[in-house]
Amino acid sequence: RGLHDTRRSFPTRRSSGLFDFEGDIGAKGGSAIVPGDFMAFEGGQFDTVLMNPPFERVAEVGAQDVAHVQRAYGMLAPGGRLVAIMGEGAFFREFKQEQAFRAWLDDVGATVIQMPEGAFKQSGTGVRTRMVVIDLDGEPGRTDINLHDMEIESLRAVERQVPSRYAVA
Repeated sequence: RGLHDTRRSFPTRRSSGLFDFEGDIGAKGGSAIVPGDFMAFEGGQFDTVLMNPPFERVAEVGAQDVAHVQRAYGMLAPGGRLVAIMGEGAFFREFKQEQAFRAWLDDVGATVIQMPEGAFKQSGTGVRTRMVVIDLDGEPGRTDINLHDMEIESLRAVERQVPSRYAVA
């Protein structure tokens, strides 16, 4: 089972919905949309969580992407994997929440990939992002990969640095 957080970086503070995959992402059928607030979602454990949470800070939550990633980590089943696109702020802001988050990434053994400039330009945004990959049973120690200045041909080398989960054709 997988969970896809569809909450986006818009003025609304309520989630537009959750996409709950029943089985592998490549499997046909068996999916359902569960509307509601992601932060209040009580739906069990998931083998995979894919998310693109909002990046902005709000008074009652702080850094929303940080809060979403840590909440989603708590939803992983044993051996589960979380993949999140996050804003750069979580990696340089000096608020206590972001500082604690960076230390937590070390504790859970995250792989943090700084995405290339303009990675989401086709989607109409120039915001700088990082992809965070966390395995529930990962070894402590954070791995950082910088794609910011890499040539597109170097991406296969990066792919080899992220721990494999499933065979890819």
